[in-house]
Amino acid sequence: MIILFGEGCQISWDIEKLKINKVKTGLFEWFLSVKFSDINKIMSKLANNEQLIMTRQNEFPNDIFMDETNIRSTHFKSHLFVDTINRRAARLISNIKSENYLIFIRYEHCEYTTTLEDIELFHSYIMQINPNCQYKLLLFKALDTNPTLIHDNLIHLSPKDKINLLNILSDLVSDIYV
Repeated sequence: MIILFGEGCQISWDIEKLKINKVKTGLFEWFLSVKFSDINKIMSKLANNEQLIMTRQNEFPNDIFMDETNIRSTHFKSHLFVDTINRRAARLISNIKSENYLIFIRYEHCEYTTTLEDIELFHSYIMQINPNCQYKLLLFKALDTNPTLIHDNLIHLSPKDKINLLNILSDLVSDIYV
């Protein structure tokens, strides 16, 4: 099962162009989520059964922000936001609790550097939700100069690897079912 984790909309466009089957629209799709630490703030709330809220910031008056993070979108109307986010959050929790093997995919385009601590914290939230969850996180880092991160559940890739996304996913799925 494929779950998209931003940083922006590009991963969603690429998956659509490749005609790759994924679950319904994910919690972080169509949002700008520059910092993985912000994703972890939301994952913490989900792992602790806390409701997500909508916020606004003066700097971006037309954008809707997810909770107390910098994760934002211009794709939603405020009156639909709460229902949409709660539905997607429930779907994410359900997917993590399922017996399906999960593949999270995240493109990072900016200079923010996701750290090993970010990945370990993310892993801890996944395990808090479902200690038996089997998953991989495909992390396409922004710069080839960023240090390679090593974690059992992480596949750290460079931006140029995006052109081989279909092959990477095919190889990963065949390794799972061998």
